[in-house]
Amino acid sequence: MIVAVGLDISTHFGIVALRETSIFGPPELLHEEEAHFPKLRDQLRMGALATRMLKVLDDWEPKIVVIEGYAFAAKGAITILAEITGVLKYFLVQRDCPFIVVPPTQLKKFVAGTGRSTKDQIMVRILNHCGHESKPT
Repeated sequence: MIVAVGLDISTHFGIVALRETSIFGPPELLHEEEAHFPKLRDQLRMGALATRMLKVLDDWEPKIVVIEGYAFAAKGAITILAEITGVLKYFLVQRDCPFIVVPPTQLKKFVAGTGRSTKDQIMVRILNHCGHESKPT
């Protein structure tokens, strides 16, 4: 079965590894974590995030890595996020690991039907897909 790794690159770096179970059912969750290094700055932080990503790649050997693209409308340090993303893409290329970048609006549209969905709406859709009963707040 295919293993995929998803990366949400932000100040709290989200990493998930999923394995396909069937074409009809939800994937199996292999790994999830939020990597956060508040005491590290600049290149040290980038190095720590890259090390976490490389460990996940070594542990699960994904066939594809999916990176959530930049949220250009969001407020924050887009320059820092771009630098971190560049470092991570470099390591993916060095390992011949295929990756795609999915714009946040496309991700939201795929999951919830509209590109303007809130995080709560996205979470409810995913939980419902996995068999949990939830309603948006």
